[in-house]
Amino acid sequence: RQMVAHATTAYGTDPARAQVTGLSAGGAMTSVMLAAYPEVFAAGAVVAGIPYGCGVDVVSAFSCMSPGADRTPAAW
Repeated sequence: RQMVAHATTAYGTDPARAQVTGLSAGGAMTSVMLAAYPEVFAAGAVVAGIPYGCGVDVVSAFSCMSPGADRTPAAW
């Protein structure tokens, strides 16, 4: 939220068009940003990252990557 506010002030960006994207660990952080601040971002793209809430530590994060996690929409 603060990064988007700073970019709006410093560079004159349009906060209604804020987007976030990330690759691998950045993709995992992108899913966190989108889940935590859905009102801040108009769009987002997770590339090769794990879903928000899938891993709570390194071991469970690796389980999310392989073999993967199969959950119902309600469980996510």
